[in-house]
Amino acid sequence: MAVFDVQWNPSPRELRQFAAIWFPAACAVAGGLVYLRAGSLWGAVCLWACGAAVSAMGWIRPRAVRPLYVGLLCLTYPIGWAVSHVLLALIFFGMFTPVGLFMRLWGRDPLQRKFDPGAASYWTPRPPSRDPKSYFRQF
Repeated sequence: MAVFDVQWNPSPRELRQFAAIWFPAACAVAGGLVYLRAGSLWGAVCLWACGAAVSAMGWIRPRAVRPLYVGLLCLTYPIGWAVSHVLLALIFFGMFTPVGLFMRLWGRDPLQRKFDPGAASYWTPRPPSRDPKSYFRQF
């Protein structure tokens, strides 16, 4: 299994969406940031023109933007992979680990895993199942 799965041959519809929506939107935001932060109107206009040119090319000939699409996917997928794993680790070690430690400190055992050498069986009796007809009368 690969670290990420790049779609090497995207459909013309996906390429049009990328060229008409996502790339121009990213160029518009980047151009706005360049203009507001650096005060460079020339840099902002260049980014906006680049977004407009890619948008026009994507509508006229979608396959022409394929190298840009695949290149950006190859560039951004590892970043997304790393960020998602860092967030999952933070959530796990920041939330689930302390809860588990507190449960151990307080002696809480919701799975009833304590070993009882005198027990004949660890079978937990359950109530009998409901009549299958009751599943059709939920309320």
